[in-house]
Amino acid sequence: MKRMISTRFAETDQKNWRRSLIILLICQFFAMGGMSALIPFLPLFIRELGVTGTDQIAIWSGLVYGSPFVTFFIAQPLWGVVGDKSGRKLMAVRALGGLAIAQVLIFFVPNVYWLLGIRLLQGTLSGFNVAAMSLMTSIAPKEKSGYSISLLQSASNGGVVVGPIIGGLLSEVTGFRGVFLSVGLIIAMLAVVVMLFVDESKSEETGKASDQVKENIKLLTADRVLLGTTLLILLTSLGISSLRPIFVLYVESFSLPADFSLAFAAGALYSILGIFSTVSSAYFGKLVDSLSLKKALGLASLGTGLMYVIHPFMPDIYWLIPVRTILGLSYGVIVPVLFTKISSRSSEGNRSGLLALASSSQTLGVILGSFISGKLVTLLGVRYPFLAVGVFFLGIALVVPLLKED
Repeated sequence: MKRMISTRFAETDQKNWRRSLIILLICQFFAMGGMSALIPFLPLFIRELGVTGTDQIAIWSGLVYGSPFVTFFIAQPLWGVVGDKSGRKLMAVRALGGLAIAQVLIFFVPNVYWLLGIRLLQGTLSGFNVAAMSLMTSIAPKEKSGYSISLLQSASNGGVVVGPIIGGLLSEVTGFRGVFLSVGLIIAMLAVVVMLFVDESKSEETGKASDQVKENIKLLTADRVLLGTTLLILLTSLGISSLRPIFVLYVESFSLPADFSLAFAAGALYSILGIFSTVSSAYFGKLVDSLSLKKALGLASLGTGLMYVIHPFMPDIYWLIPVRTILGLSYGVIVPVLFTKISSRSSEGNRSGLLALASSSQTLGVILGSFISGKLVTLLGVRYPFLAVGVFFLGIALVVPLLKED
């Protein structure tokens, strides 16, 4: 009888965690899709709000793109600890709700200063990526944690694929503001879905959040593997984030076919990276337990660096299709490798907090990259920042073999 009851509970738990995984994958897809929908037209929206001049548009694009990551960087470690204490499901709902509110408010902005302010608010309240990872790793069986993280990364990449394409197309129909309103309403509905249908086991730990943050930081700095992995998360994020706000301006430097709108062309080309990042991330998820993480990271960084190096020398946009395909296959491995290492080195009691710190380092990379993107355009033009970032990733590829595997 006890064996039958135990088996029934095991089957129920397995069904619940798989259902929760599916829901979180859908939410991750739409959340990342919504956030990336602005990429094809952010500089154009800023131009519509009254900013003029390529240099000023590039600088404001970097500021607006990177601003939510500033407040996210400050708030996320505390949110992570609150999740460990009060429930990770609550944090997932909070993140989706905050993102939804910010997107709806952007619909009403009168100028670029209001846009910047609301983006700062968005960073304080949102952060679904780390909330979903923390929630999922607390629900899934331990041996499925790496698999779950890789699937969440694939869903994130999938949203990055679809978001720019939909954003570019939808902006042609509804205008730039209509995209933000549509995204906000969809994300709000997903917050309700998570609240009603995702289950979690409540943590019984207590303590002050600020004390636990300090303890997590102490643990992170004392563990050379955790510290090195977190530093690599920051550096890889810095590299790719310095190019996102200026990608539209890069595409604008080509002679586009007459029937291509700039927003659609930029969205489609940007999405190629996301498509093949999704493919490689999902494939890596199946092999995560049998591969050398160090070797996978080194090869992925090498491929990413080489593809960025040749970006400035493309004669037309059609050459970008194979180049960004290989770039996506390479870069799609980097993030799940690094976050899988963080998860595998943490315990149940501090996993959410350590993942939050790792996510904050990723966010710091986005902040630094976004803020220097405008300066890169001023110094190097709109094409040669890609060469600089490619050399940066090649440097990371050279450093990785020197790291310890564990």
